[in-house]
Amino acid sequence: MKSILIGDLILDNYIFGDVDRLSPEAPVPVLNHTKEKIVLGGALNVVRNLNNLNNTVNVLGIAGEDSAGNSMLQIMKKNGVQTDHIIYDNLAVTSKKTRFITNSQQLLRWDIEKNTYSKKNEQKLIKTMHSLIDETDFIVISDYNKGVCSDLLLNDTIKAANHKEIKVFVDPKGSDFYKYKNAYCITPNTLETRAVYNGSLQDDKDFEKACKFICDTFSIETCIITRGKDGMTAYDSNTCCHITSKAKDVFDVSGAGDTVIATLATYKTRGENLINSAKIANLAAQHVVGKFGTTPITEEELNKYL
Repeated sequence: MKSILIGDLILDNYIFGDVDRLSPEAPVPVLNHTKEKIVLGGALNVVRNLNNLNNTVNVLGIAGEDSAGNSMLQIMKKNGVQTDHIIYDNLAVTSKKTRFITNSQQLLRWDIEKNTYSKKNEQKLIKTMHSLIDETDFIVISDYNKGVCSDLLLNDTIKAANHKEIKVFVDPKGSDFYKYKNAYCITPNTLETRAVYNGSLQDDKDFEKACKFICDTFSIETCIITRGKDGMTAYDSNTCCHITSKAKDVFDVSGAGDTVIATLATYKTRGENLINSAKIANLAAQHVVGKFGTTPITEEELNKYL
């Protein structure tokens, strides 16, 4: 299937090492470097998941004309990620997250980022979206709140998609869910839900109420709240289902939401109903949290559970 991915492009850098002493300069550990790994993160991890699930993805995003942007481009090409519609802007800074790791534990995360929004780039992305939408089966919005997912771009995208009966799936960020209004599906985690919902979030009934509030308030057809070790709640006007999680080992939750949105969008567009799609997305997330680092699901791995 063909899809459009709109979102914030991030480079994930992992620096591994051993710690056996504290610095004499300050009470901090000294990391003795052993290896380094750089992978695609943010919205690009959603792309990796979508590609692995046999989708063709047109990526709409912004990167800086800097060393991180150059590394990102090389890794994208190496991994078969489409790069034709990415805007490279000399005024932008490519978002990069560097994690320092020892014994599978993070010591520190160092972020380099700058809001990438500009009116000129916004108009370019809107124009590109309109040029691609006629040959698109579904759209994913991966908002990491770095500037790409502006109100105008998302409103225009959702309006155009609804006109053509194309489903828009949103992985949100921040407290302004109005920019996602009229999307087909939204997948906030518990923390993101708290940003827009003031009610209790203690049990299944609370999460059902939160889903209904989000759907009713923002005119969204379906809501899936991811609840970490407690699984997820999937809701639309006809049904609600609480799906438990059975992950045996949890090494790293980073990127789990990317896997959920990609798997959900894929299987729902293939024709599965909401509950089955959510259950499959939950299985995919359970698998990737058992790996270290930002790691996508593959079709082969997922088929072992189905």
